[in-house]
Amino acid sequence: GLAHALACTCPLCTSFPTWISLLLRLAPGVCVTVVMVEQSIKSSSFNLPAPPALLLVATCLASAWADLPGAVTSVVTRVRGPSEIEMVDKQAKNEKFTANKLILGRAAIAAHGIDHALGLTHHQISAGLHDPIGAMRQEVLATGDQNDIENFTYIVEGTSGRPSDYPTAVSRALETGIYHGGTLGPDDFDTGHDGLTLDDWMQVQEVVLANLTKAEFVAVRFYTSSSFGKINGPLRKEVRPHPWAMVVYLLDRGIKKLRSVQAQVDAHSFAGQQILWRGMKNLEVDIKHFAHVGGTEMAPMSTTTNEEVARHYASSKVPLVFKYVVGGLKTGVSIQFLSLYPKEEEF
Repeated sequence: GLAHALACTCPLCTSFPTWISLLLRLAPGVCVTVVMVEQSIKSSSFNLPAPPALLLVATCLASAWADLPGAVTSVVTRVRGPSEIEMVDKQAKNEKFTANKLILGRAAIAAHGIDHALGLTHHQISAGLHDPIGAMRQEVLATGDQNDIENFTYIVEGTSGRPSDYPTAVSRALETGIYHGGTLGPDDFDTGHDGLTLDDWMQVQEVVLANLTKAEFVAVRFYTSSSFGKINGPLRKEVRPHPWAMVVYLLDRGIKKLRSVQAQVDAHSFAGQQILWRGMKNLEVDIKHFAHVGGTEMAPMSTTTNEEVARHYASSKVPLVFKYVVGGLKTGVSIQFLSLYPKEEEF
């Protein structure tokens, strides 16, 4: 993100003249190593021919900055054209991997950024970051229900995999075998995370590589709980200020940081092609119009590598499944490693 970029010491960044380097680093989450301007930037040798090329670079960065729908970068992809859209029949359970309303176009909403979408002022952000976990807790206590409070408490204060710490709704779901996403097996909740406290989580490889703060980690993990609807709903209805504004703000920051993990662990795979799926229930869309103007998802856009998960989440009278062919920063990030429901294989 921005804080990292301002102190970036990679060979490509440091090879820029200071005035160009500073401009390029103004776009959060975008290192100059991903900016490709034909004939203007070649490998590690940069030869920018004055204002036109500089404007072109700035335009590239502005596009990359606004590339994530609603500037909320949790699990995002962009549809590139009709060849990358596939309508499929399927069956679903809730609205995390679904969206009842597809808003076409409206790229300006994404371009305004996350602060605008949440109705946050710089003063409010600054105050919230003074005690970010406390700020999120206040939001959840003020407008959440008992389930939301228990989800948040489990993530911040609980021990992963300890049944006595489970939220009441989770314990009930494990008994019935049904949760908000469909069928829930006895070992499907917080799988593989036994014994981890919040402090332990901060030592997990992906968290360390992404340089996540505790608050950013909590926000991303909280989104994987059944409380996700309190995040998505106000965003899709364009409620400002968002009741959980700091939760979403920190979720956004955490997701952006997590994009660096695969790039560090497996750069070849990161740059390669990835297929993701997203289910939408009770939705009809003019494919030609959509392919022409695109669309803006107002909330975090959950996708999955598992087509069957998307099919389940899209179950309705008018089911729709999108197949996304993506790569690099357009892939979003896998949050399976910290998810309360890792079998969803969520991006």
